[in-house]
Amino acid sequence: MDITSPVTGMAQPDLTSPTYTLAADTAPNPNGKQWYVSALGGTQSGVTTHSLSFPFTVSIFRPSTFKTLSQGIMAMLGLVDAPRNVYKIIVRKGSSINNLGGSAVNLLRIEYEIAANAPDMANGPEQIQAMFSLAGGVLVQLAPGFSNQVKSGSL
Repeated sequence: MDITSPVTGMAQPDLTSPTYTLAADTAPNPNGKQWYVSALGGTQSGVTTHSLSFPFTVSIFRPSTFKTLSQGIMAMLGLVDAPRNVYKIIVRKGSSINNLGGSAVNLLRIEYEIAANAPDMANGPEQIQAMFSLAGGVLVQLAPGFSNQVKSGSL
């Protein structure tokens, strides 16, 4: 899986037509891929690209070992809480935290857990596609609200 650059950002207060040019980076482990933001587009006053002091990266990880559940065990047990394969997306963005040059890294994590064997079962892929479709729609719809929530502290 690769991200096509540039990425068009979602609507956010005070950002006009934000775009992010990504460059390949070295992932922190062999089960992931990582990119850093090398250029910005649109109007994003005060936003910085990736640097050592203010990282701006996106990483995608897959499970190191995939869990499975045999058909025989599934048939014997009926409905079970199946083992899950965990995938992650992590966005890091450094920012100032005081007027003395202090900085910190903000993290946005998206984690999805897929039950072992679910993608291989009848209608499994469609169920998973529907899950991602709804999640993507909610993120697009609520993205401006998320940043306002962080700024105001309210839901």
